[in-house]
Amino acid sequence: MKKYFLIILFVAVSELLFSQGKFERRIIIEDSIFYAVEIIGQTGVLWKGNITEPMDSAQKYALPVGTKRRSIHYLPLSWNVHNDTLYAINFTEYAQNERLTSFKSIPLLKLEKYTGQNNAKQLMQGAFENGIIENWPMVNMLKKYKYIDDLFFDFVVTDSGIIQYIVVNNELTIWEWKNNVWTDSPMIPYTAQEYFILYVNDSNICMINSNGEEVCLANHTHITNYFPDVFELKNYLFLENRDADSHRFIKNIFFENTSLSLTQILLQK
Repeated sequence: MKKYFLIILFVAVSELLFSQGKFERRIIIEDSIFYAVEIIGQTGVLWKGNITEPMDSAQKYALPVGTKRRSIHYLPLSWNVHNDTLYAINFTEYAQNERLTSFKSIPLLKLEKYTGQNNAKQLMQGAFENGIIENWPMVNMLKKYKYIDDLFFDFVVTDSGIIQYIVVNNELTIWEWKNNVWTDSPMIPYTAQEYFILYVNDSNICMINSNGEEVCLANHTHITNYFPDVFELKNYLFLENRDADSHRFIKNIFFENTSLSLTQILLQK
């Protein structure tokens, strides 16, 4: 019986890791350069490369942010790039990590090359380096709900500020950071069993949930749409092509062979 249980556990863990794929949550294309994040250990590695060259040839930078792939509810790293700055929420399960300082804003030029030998340094930087954006939304939500097993979040960065969605116990709160101040919306009932992705579409903030359902906040009203083909978000990466002003979802399996260029991978799709 014990051997049988271990086999089931191994298969379940293998399927979970496989579905997560190599990269975290999204890939961004801007000025023919792609940005992607891989988690190694508990800390992040930023890939930055030309879309026409092999992905493996991308420059790799150490990020003082990361996340632990939790077995109860997988929570990929929440990150974005805006105006040559990388933004991310450091959710590493590390004893010194403080939720208040978990929102990092790091100029890309300040990132160090990844050598594979600075994981401890990255953990320390993630814990103690404080950005200009204190993550009061996370602090306040954790004070209110205490438990984080069913907590999900993501954010977008715009020219006017930052929008962060946090869902706990099927209750959504929308936080906006503007003029160095966070403000929150009234609680909105919203069922979330897995993580979601936020993006900007025609100046509207849109959410894609785990079932491929699109919910857009337009004029303070949520409008629910469905993609023609319903899909499981965990099996896909969100591709944000800012050059073409387009959004696509690409299966994780297409990024198994990173000796190809991103352009070649997209042509395969």
